[in-house]
Amino acid sequence: MKKNVLITGTSTGVGFESSILFAQNGFKVYATMRNLAKATALEERIKSDNLDIEILPLDVSSLDSIDNAIKTVIEKEGKIDILLNNAGAGFAKTLEDASLDEIDWVTDVNYTGVVRTTKSVFTFYERKKSRSYH
Repeated sequence: MKKNVLITGTSTGVGFESSILFAQNGFKVYATMRNLAKATALEERIKSDNLDIEILPLDVSSLDSIDNAIKTVIEKEGKIDILLNNAGAGFAKTLEDASLDEIDWVTDVNYTGVVRTTKSVFTFYERKKSRSYH
């Protein structure tokens, strides 16, 4: 059975390339992104290279979105072998030019999003474990 990996932020950059690299090395990849309209390049790569990648919606700023993606993977695979928290946000401003709302948004995506996603994976495992003992 293939090991599986859930990767956040796969529409471009490191997440996109990691999805391809994991799939080329025998993993089942669940590539997630907030905006599925940006999935075209990855979909084309999946098709042209016959990669075992499934694209799912996941917005790290939404617990419901995170839980839905994790539930999908757990239902299909029974487990998540690797979680790669890659989703990130930024802006090109100095601190004095950035608004507090912009700083809060970046902190939410880059820090709290990692915590939310990781905690959600742990929570699903705890629920699964407790059901198997009762």
